[in-house]
Amino acid sequence: MSKQLVLAEKPSQAQDIAKGLNDTFSRNDGYLEGNRYVISWSYGHLVELEEPDAYDKRYIKWNLKDLPIIPKQFKYRITKEGSKQFKLIKGLINKSDIESIVIATDPGREGELIARLILMMSGNKKPVYRFWTSKALSPETVCETFKSLRPGSDFDRLYYAAIARQQSDWLIGINATRAFSVKHNINPPLSIGRVQTPTLRLIVDREI
Repeated sequence: MSKQLVLAEKPSQAQDIAKGLNDTFSRNDGYLEGNRYVISWSYGHLVELEEPDAYDKRYIKWNLKDLPIIPKQFKYRITKEGSKQFKLIKGLINKSDIESIVIATDPGREGELIARLILMMSGNKKPVYRFWTSKALSPETVCETFKSLRPGSDFDRLYYAAIARQQSDWLIGINATRAFSVKHNINPPLSIGRVQTPTLRLIVDREI
């Protein structure tokens, strides 16, 4: 019998979803399996952007003359902490009895990014649907929402917005941190971020 793989964002979310599905689940290491559904979960971001030296080994050393670092195409890697769970999810995605994927991560930009990067790195070619609700995950809400799953493509623009946010954070963080740290000879490095730095400025100005 063919099954759907439901991808949650965390174990507690997976448990809530399981309670709302009309299926009998057995607990396995890293996933729940029933007759019609398999539910697995991430632990936040399992996939992250590569470091600069993945593009060119000269970026191991911090030099002003090498800035700005702007990759033509961004590279991704599996986090060390998430490698075991990613490998498990990838195996589930590629199982012959899994006919489609249901993204059930948090309903927002970052939840979408977490799931899409996992699917991308897994080489998924199967149909993707989206479980989307802003309500608490009661059994009734889960059951009702699964009756009206939406095509994953309906949320492509949310994914693009998340990718733009992530990559802009990388560009500003990598380049500004290196530029300020090298120019002012600061060690350990001075951390500069797209959000953290202007926010810190507001706090400092208010304190002054």
